[in-house]
Amino acid sequence: PGLAGLAVPPGLAAGLRAALEAQPAVAAVPPVAPAAVGGLRRALSSKAAVAAGTVAILAVTALTLAVRHEPDRRDGVVAAAPTIPGRGAPSTAATPSGSPSAVPSPRPSRTLTGVTDADIVVAPDGSDDGDGSLRRPYATLNRAVEVVRPGQTIALRGGTYRMTEPVTIGTDGAADRRIVLSAYRGERPVLDAAALPADAWAVTQRTAWWTVQDIEVRGSRSHAWVCRSCAHTVFRRLSMHDNARSGLTLRDPGTVGNQVLDSDFFRSYDPADPGGAGVGLAVKFGDGAGNVLRGNRTFHNADDGVDLGSFADPVTVERNWSYGNGQNRWGVTGWDSNGYGFSLGGGEPVPAAHRVRDNAAWSNRGHGFGVEANAGRLDLTGNTAFRNGGAGFDLTGAGGTARWNLALDNGTPARGGERVAATGNSWDDDGWSAARLRSTDPRTAEGPRRADGTLPSTGYLGTGTRVGADLTAR
Repeated sequence: PGLAGLAVPPGLAAGLRAALEAQPAVAAVPPVAPAAVGGLRRALSSKAAVAAGTVAILAVTALTLAVRHEPDRRDGVVAAAPTIPGRGAPSTAATPSGSPSAVPSPRPSRTLTGVTDADIVVAPDGSDDGDGSLRRPYATLNRAVEVVRPGQTIALRGGTYRMTEPVTIGTDGAADRRIVLSAYRGERPVLDAAALPADAWAVTQRTAWWTVQDIEVRGSRSHAWVCRSCAHTVFRRLSMHDNARSGLTLRDPGTVGNQVLDSDFFRSYDPADPGGAGVGLAVKFGDGAGNVLRGNRTFHNADDGVDLGSFADPVTVERNWSYGNGQNRWGVTGWDSNGYGFSLGGGEPVPAAHRVRDNAAWSNRGHGFGVEANAGRLDLTGNTAFRNGGAGFDLTGAGGTARWNLALDNGTPARGGERVAATGNSWDDDGWSAARLRSTDPRTAEGPRRADGTLPSTGYLGTGTRVGADLTAR
């Protein structure tokens, strides 16, 4: 009381936010009132720092938190990304539909593909005293990543791997010798991290030139999989669910040329911070060109579905669906969640010009698409926001273009932003209503993926025009 507000540079605010989100919740720490936790989180968020220009003096107590950036060191689906020295060139308040439930929804099922041949094999009934062959497989992923070399493939046999220690992956592949970590054939390997301590990320990866595919990760009391300063790595056909802080996070400087494809990230929830943590998929707290998110679903997470907070370079976000995030599905008191479908933040102080096309957000607690004070020149084309609790699109403070986007039945009207050139959007024309949609029933979109792992084909939210996302099969 009596002290003036302390002005905090945007970069420091981002660092504090990163530190808070990086810290795992440890059960031994005395509980803090959820309202206080949520207030501090909001005060340190990029939104509050930019909008208000100051942060309460309470934030000073967080200055002792340390943020360590450790820069370490694509299948050619995306345009070539720039080269990093030493790494070589890259290879080619409306009511949401459905009431929140205290019981998490069933997990969508799908057929995994996997690899038919491998240099190293791991199986739940194996032994780390084996030789990693099909006949004598290892028992743990820890042992496999310890011995793998560029150009080799690790295959995980089906079954549940109950992790007793975190996994750290540190061996680089090469542009012409990628390392592949995959399920074996059509089997389903599950990494269960429930027994790990709350201060441990289940998997930490610091590599270049990897492909990680057809794996399920669940139960982490912190982050499930964190890729730090990773480059030219492909994640595809993954299922990461029922983890605390996040499903998959790519972060730190030097995050270059990575792709996250055809994967599901859902039900992230941290009981120690109800609604304040629990993100599906994140690319944040760093920089790097050429990163792509495509064909993913992020849903029923406690906080945001997709989070690009404090990432300084453009991320391409194409044909992803984000729904039901931010809802209090766990029936807890003191719920405090942003609950964005797509949080399109940028680096601080450098804005990020994300390319956001053909995505859909529905039934999220907050905005369908929100820029979180990112002043970058965004490209938002052909996206749909339907029955979100906040604005379908909140582009306040951003620049760039918004073309042929659809916003219907959201809690508040779309906010285009004074520096955004808007054309052909539903809010630019009269006559748009839910009655013009082919379907308002999300069950097919929220159901099983196709056998190859791609998104299901659905008429949900279709308009028959160029306005809005096309959710039919590609």
